[in-house]
Amino acid sequence: AGDIGHGLMPWAAHKEWSYRVTVEFFAQGDEERSLGLAISPLCDRNVPMNFAGSQAFFIDIFSSAVVKVIHKFAASEEGQKEIQKMLDSGLQNIERWKLEPVPDPQHLNEDFLNQKFGAPALEFVFPYEFDKDQLLNIKPTTSEQNLRELSDQRVLPDEPRLPTIDESEHI
Repeated sequence: AGDIGHGLMPWAAHKEWSYRVTVEFFAQGDEERSLGLAISPLCDRNVPMNFAGSQAFFIDIFSSAVVKVIHKFAASEEGQKEIQKMLDSGLQNIERWKLEPVPDPQHLNEDFLNQKFGAPALEFVFPYEFDKDQLLNIKPTTSEQNLRELSDQRVLPDEPRLPTIDESEHI
């Protein structure tokens, strides 16, 4: 949910991500136009857009939908409360977009971003503190291993658990 989850972040962070990705899309469309290519959807700054409506769609269809699935796997009450806070934040963001004065798409560029939000950091910035030694000792896992661990941790109510690969050999 990394790059689509920003719709559920607090307003300031979500707003910045939204403008930054829009500038990125418009830059792509500008490059496609200069090369004589068809301009990709959402990348043409010359096509009128409903910024608030597109953000509401993104939050409803992508951000919230993915997190609602994750919510089903949250085993602890605390985890469920945190996820609910994220979903509530998404609803608040939808309402905030209705009040946000959106600038002319012709002016959405790197200069706009730097003036509004500051220049991007040149180093990695993490929102949490991590024990670097512990991170360096993490062994890579496959997607199959991750999915097996998830299915072993939580079984959804009224849904049968599929046998793991090891179990299916004995069926």
